[in-house]
Amino acid sequence: MSSYSNADSDYDSDLAAQLEDGVFDKARARPYEVPVLQRIQSYWKQFAKSVRLPTPNDNPFDTAPPIPQVKVYFKWRVKKGHGCLTSKICITTLVKEFEQLHHAIRYGSGHRYTQREVFEVRKFIEDLSREGACTRAVEKPVALYVDVEEILRFLWCEDPYNWTHPRQIIQMTWYLLLASFYGLRPGKITESSHHWNSNEGILYKDVSLYLHRQEDKSLKYLLKINLRNRKHRRGVEGISQVITLYEEKEPNTHACPVRWFLYLALADDVFRDNINFDERCLSPTVTSVKFPIKQEKENLPVLRAMDGPGGKSISPNRLWNAANLSTALAALGRRCGYKDTVSPYSVRRGFANGIEGKTSAPKLRQLMGHSNDGILQAYLSQDVGIDAQNAIRGLPQDTARMDSCRSIGFARNKDAPMPWAGLIGLRQPPCPDEDVATVVTVKERKKKVKVFRQRLLSERRQRCFGGELEDCEQDDELLHVGPSRVLTKPIMEEIFRVDAARRQVKEVLWERKSTTHSHTFLLPVLIAMANPKPFVAAYPDMENPIDHGHCTSCSGHQVGTRKNTLL
Repeated sequence: MSSYSNADSDYDSDLAAQLEDGVFDKARARPYEVPVLQRIQSYWKQFAKSVRLPTPNDNPFDTAPPIPQVKVYFKWRVKKGHGCLTSKICITTLVKEFEQLHHAIRYGSGHRYTQREVFEVRKFIEDLSREGACTRAVEKPVALYVDVEEILRFLWCEDPYNWTHPRQIIQMTWYLLLASFYGLRPGKITESSHHWNSNEGILYKDVSLYLHRQEDKSLKYLLKINLRNRKHRRGVEGISQVITLYEEKEPNTHACPVRWFLYLALADDVFRDNINFDERCLSPTVTSVKFPIKQEKENLPVLRAMDGPGGKSISPNRLWNAANLSTALAALGRRCGYKDTVSPYSVRRGFANGIEGKTSAPKLRQLMGHSNDGILQAYLSQDVGIDAQNAIRGLPQDTARMDSCRSIGFARNKDAPMPWAGLIGLRQPPCPDEDVATVVTVKERKKKVKVFRQRLLSERRQRCFGGELEDCEQDDELLHVGPSRVLTKPIMEEIFRVDAARRQVKEVLWERKSTTHSHTFLLPVLIAMANPKPFVAAYPDMENPIDHGHCTSCSGHQVGTRKNTLL
């Protein structure tokens, strides 16, 4: 006998209406999938119009199209579509589009094609190369750990870019270390582009700091980070991953993820108890102790976006999103002299190539977050990483040489032209008058100028990496077509003269000039840099250097300075 009552108070009208309408028969699209589904619906309507196929205006997938129709659709896409690499659309794009089409049909009609039908369509798409479909693939740069270390060294020691806030440099450093040590997707750390405005990434409640007793009886700090935002598993707490990061010893303190996290956390004042790094104490009966986070700080993101008037301060609660991270990392890679675009996924591919063969397949699959071993093949470099010349002769393989030949460092020119935007002490090239003569609004003018400078820089970099600019320092026009490291060297000397904090980090962590314990010496310096309060960097006029000008970071008096803001 049922224990439920038939009383009116127990009747749920909303659920009853949904059951009557058959809502549960159809899957619901996630918010980030809506733009993709709308694009697929638009393509299908155009296809239906061109072949005079009757279709509803509101939902073209109210009924699932038969497989022969789907095949004809992809033939039409090859005929009408345009590709990024060639004039014809790529087969790889068509395969992804079929997955999106299948999702749109499932959301629209509730129908799922069988595995046999899916295989049949995939095989048909692969054979469309006979119809003219492009078979090329986009190059996938690989940033190995040695490349990440070089990027970090450049970021702190040679980058003339005027970061809007010094905390951004520390945030970029911590992100690069996390991504290179564990190959994490950007959406696990920052706000995913597919989950816009979700403000979901690594929060302070996801990070646990411990003081742990090592096997040699020494006491070291370590982090345990709970990765809640896994791909296709977002919000499912029962299957979240936990990664462990430990404190590095000399001479690897510059690559210690625990210390870089602590600079951010202490600047945000997130710990309930005081942390003493000089006097570490642990009870003999205890293996580790956890430092609790303040309750009001638990939902605070670790890596935060810029906020406030003009974007001069760190946001009090808004997470750094993956799109802005990718833009900043790509620009940093270009300033560092890499020909290939440095992206979060190039670092992830570098992790996959670096750890492949050094752990078991199940553990590697767990690290990468893949459902099967075959997905890893898409991350491996096309350049074979085997030293066959030595291996066939029974000699030890020169793995360092082979790695350097397949990473982004192989196509690097340290004197390659840099992007102008945000460089301290350099003026951007003027746009020719004829390009903006017909422009009416300021917005259109800015767009024209931006396109002109991007085209100019692209042409200059192509010539440089093509071997046409062997003597960059002799080119008087470089300032107007993309400055090189040769021309920014005196600017960096002036920056370090007035920016005491950054100079101390460079000297202690990278040049090893100080005999003082690096962490103790740099702790107050980097905590001050990570302070989220508003900050406006100002430097002496680089065109007319002033002997006694000071930067705001050293609380000095401003004499004849000009402010440099992010363009």
